[in-house]
Amino acid sequence: MRGADISAARRQKGISQRELAQRLGRSQSWVRDVENDRLQISLNDRQRLIKALYLDPRQHQV
Repeated sequence: MRGADISAARRQKGISQRELAQRLGRSQSWVRDVENDRLQISLNDRQRLIKALYLDPRQHQV
């Protein structure tokens, strides 16, 4: 799951970086850094992103 994929999914759902950060219990800067591929996300964070963005886990296998 690339940062660009996360950003595109977030925008498609009409979710701001701030709102996504709140859903994840993270900071907006963390979301920004993930979307810009500055951070590697853990398996747990990947699963939480999939859930927070209402993505199909079968398409984004972890």
